[in-house]
This record gives sequence, structure tokens and C-alpha cells, in this order.
Amino acid sequence: MRKRSFAGVNRVPLPAVIGIFVLLATICTSPCQAVEPDRQVHPPLSPKTVSHKLNRLNKDVTFLDLHTVPGSMTETSLGQVVRSSVQFLPRWTRVMAMSETQLDAMNHCNPGQGSCPEEMLFWKKILQEARDLPFLEQLKSVNAYFNGWPYRRDIDAYGVSEYWASPLEFLQKSGDCEDYSIAKYFALKQLGVPVEQMSIVLLIDAVSDSQHAVLVVSNGQDSYVLDNLSDLLLPQEKYAHYLPLYSVNEHYRWTYVTTSRLN
Repeated sequence: MRKRSFAGVNRVPLPAVIGIFVLLATICTSPCQAVEPDRQVHPPLSPKTVSHKLNRLNKDVTFLDLHTVPGSMTETSLGQVVRSSVQFLPRWTRVMAMSETQLDAMNHCNPGQGSCPEEMLFWKKILQEARDLPFLEQLKSVNAYFNGWPYRRDIDAYGVSEYWASPLEFLQKSGDCEDYSIAKYFALKQLGVPVEQMSIVLLIDAVSDSQHAVLVVSNGQDSYVLDNLSDLLLPQEKYAHYLPLYSVNEHYRWTYVTTSRLN
């Protein structure tokens, strides 16, 4: 049974949200975590963890029906989502701030004058190849292009256990699953896809019981998953084993509250 809609509530006091969030089975903090042999990954649940993830200073918290969220993945096991600001997600806000400057530099470098480092030429290449393609072909092209970069753990590429790379950093050093998603997000934004139609989704893969991240893009009717594990472009209905935890774009963060976790 679907939960009652709270879409008409514009501002919900944060303490009211805490009680719901402590029921969440997990909050994703380290996507793409590999499953070790004979060991399953079960992200811990504790009020301290949930309270840390909730922005206690953020009063702009809104309950929404799932269909209002870009990249909602699947409605089979989800009830509602909690929307809040991205300003207290430091890894994501750092990427957004860096990307604006980096993208401007990559777009304006002149290969004819030798002012384009190799990674900037890589960026210009995919934009040129995909710019005049139909929408779905753009998604396929961007997905397959960035999937050609080798997968690298954050600790190996950036020296820390968890790092969100800007597009330029990804082109220079590669990265893990959320880094692929970030590069694809900003490439498609440059190609004219509205950010309102995209979200980077942090999730649990129920098959491997591991953390993962993908980019989900909507055309207004259907949502498609851009996954670094496959060059195939498939609608989100094909990914029922992907259980979203939270998603972000440049406007909001959405945290998913599953009906199974509320019951």
C-alpha cells in the first residue's frame, strides 16, 4: 500500500524527519564497495550515523511522492522520498564548484594553438561526437565513452577511501562508480540535457549486496540508467535489483524511504 502523500507540506521541521530516518536500513557513504569472499556488506544503522547524514541546520526538508523525483529507479519497493538541500554534501558541492571553472577551461581551450592538454581533448571529443545525435543515442554514446576509462578505487587514484572527482579529475586519474556518473552528468549537461532530468543515484545492488552509483536520465516519460558496469542503455525498470538510497543533482538531494523499512 502506498503511503499517504506529503507533497503539500513545504517545510517540515527536521526533528520530525529524524524519527523516520532512524528506520532506514542504511545510508550510502562509500559507493562501489567490493564484496570480499565470504563476507557480505551491510552498512551499519545507528542513530548517530543517521543524525550525521541528516543536515541538522537545514530547515528546507520536504516529503514528496516518488514520481516527482528524477531518476527514482523503481516504484516496486519504494514509498516516499525526503528532499533537502545539497549545500551540506561537501563532496558534491566541491565537485559542483570545481566543475564550473574546469568546464569553462575545457570548452575554451584551442587545440590549434596547443593550449589543450590531452584530458581536455578527450572532453571535447565526446561533446563533438554526441552533439548532433538523437537523445537516446547521446545517452548511449556518453555512457560507452566514459566507460572506456579504467575503474580505479579512490584510495588508489586519490589517496583517500572516499572521493568524488570532478570531470577533469576523472579524465586525468579515472575513479570509481560515482566518478563515472559525475563525468557523464556534466557531459550531458553540456550537451543540453536539463539537470532537472538527471540524478546521480547512490544505491545498493541487491544481487551482489554491494554499494554502487549510477546516473539516471529521464526524457520526460522514461528514465534510463547509465551504468559503468555496462555499455547497454536500459530503462530503469530493468534494474529492480538496484535499491536507491539517495540521489543528487545540482538542486536537491533526495533520500529514499522504502515501504519495507517503514513497516
